[in-house]
Amino acid sequence: MPVKPKSSCCQDKPRCRRCPIRLLADGRLSAADAKAIFARSKNKKALKKAGMTKKHLPAA
Repeated sequence: MPVKPKSSCCQDKPRCRRCPIRLLADGRLSAADAKAIFARSKNKKALKKAGMTKKHLPAA
């Protein structure tokens, strides 16, 4: 059963198992989930802080 991502990143260090940024880095986040999660401005900031950009998001 795949891991259901959180709706937002809690920005803890180390990142939790359900963190959307961690799932994205591991390649376990679906394109639809990634688009919905990273549309929020708080999550965009967390993505940028983690050193990732839009090119890291899976193609829809």
